[in-house]
Amino acid sequence: MNRTDYLIIGNSVCGVNAIEGIREYDPKGEILVLSDEPFENYSRPLISYYLGGKISQQQTRFRDESFYSDMKAQLLVNNPAVFLDCRNHEIKVSKGRKIRYKKLLIATGAKPWIPAIDGFANHLEGIFTFYSMNDAISLAQYIQSLNPHNCVILGAGLIGLKAAEGLLMRKIPVTIVEMADRILPNTMDVKGSEIFQSYLVRHNSAFMKNDTIVKIESKDKRIKRVILKSGKKIETECLIVAVGVRPNTSIVAESSILVKRGIIVDNKLNTSVPDIFAAGDVTESPDFFENKHALIPIWPVAAKTGKIAGANMTGQEISYTGLYPMNSIQIFGLPAISFGITNPQPQNFEILEKYQPENNFYRKCVLRDDRIVGCILIGNINRAGIYNLLIREKISVAAFKKDLLEESFGFLMLPKEVRKHIVVGESMEV
Repeated sequence: MNRTDYLIIGNSVCGVNAIEGIREYDPKGEILVLSDEPFENYSRPLISYYLGGKISQQQTRFRDESFYSDMKAQLLVNNPAVFLDCRNHEIKVSKGRKIRYKKLLIATGAKPWIPAIDGFANHLEGIFTFYSMNDAISLAQYIQSLNPHNCVILGAGLIGLKAAEGLLMRKIPVTIVEMADRILPNTMDVKGSEIFQSYLVRHNSAFMKNDTIVKIESKDKRIKRVILKSGKKIETECLIVAVGVRPNTSIVAESSILVKRGIIVDNKLNTSVPDIFAAGDVTESPDFFENKHALIPIWPVAAKTGKIAGANMTGQEISYTGLYPMNSIQIFGLPAISFGITNPQPQNFEILEKYQPENNFYRKCVLRDDRIVGCILIGNINRAGIYNLLIREKISVAAFKKDLLEESFGFLMLPKEVRKHIVVGESMEV
């Protein structure tokens, strides 16, 4: 296929949802998907369980093997797009092939960010990122062949802690180095971070906060130790760099598409160039709370924007009203979910909390004008969907504020008029 009606660059959750969005309105148009990876699809949140040996590579799929044939979509794996010619509606792939499109979706996601570290070199053995299935496979093979006695992880965010979980499943002790004063700094507040740190310490983890790696020392082309800014040295044969991701905008670098930190899109997921859409982690899209664009590189946003972009590529005019940070994590059976604004300045918000660290339980609601704008749930997360709906629908909680932190809080505790709104309103699509 040298030309197609719909061309999608990227085959993660955003691209897959875009296929479904297209097919909802156009059952016949040709769809071609380019992927720079060798896999049909996989769930990034599950790669830690693959690393830990708990599931197979096949079990990381989030769509079955017949998905692409059922959708009448052609997938080309190991075919990265290398050049975009907006004027001629054309993409060049790495093997020299050119593909013309009518509508294009850029769903290239993000890529790990590697900070400047003295002694870092791509050819050194034992240094990994932990973002893709290839990362997990390479790390698993290295561990199996070398059997390292410990591993250092740079970064205590969601990616770093999930990498730690996979290693700890293999009984490999980890030392986690974090520049901030707490772990999960972008997801949790101090109390939530304390619960997870204490929990992980009991599972053979050590933490070095307010610190970072400034130098890597190697021997025979393999990492041997890391040196921290504080002067501490850690002997290790395995380092995972997990300090964050950046939008993968390389395909538009030489184009006229407007890019700041990510590709700028409007509320229909259009870029600044006609017939080209973008969605997911590669974009700066409308923010739910503020009248501005924001980078929110999370699975729910990628899924939602991919579906809307796919629909709009067929000529629909569906608006994306914005989402907010939504992070879910479970480590060794301890679940947590956070929504929205979780660590604000108290003078501008009302904070409700219930904190029981001895039981690994924490519940926090952040309110502004009697409406929930943020939430942290650790331990018992069974009612997370209700809190999310209250945020999305901007429903006043004044009448039942006193019940928000109770473990028994649920749908039936909401006033009748609120229950009716949630049942018949837009929330049903969530």
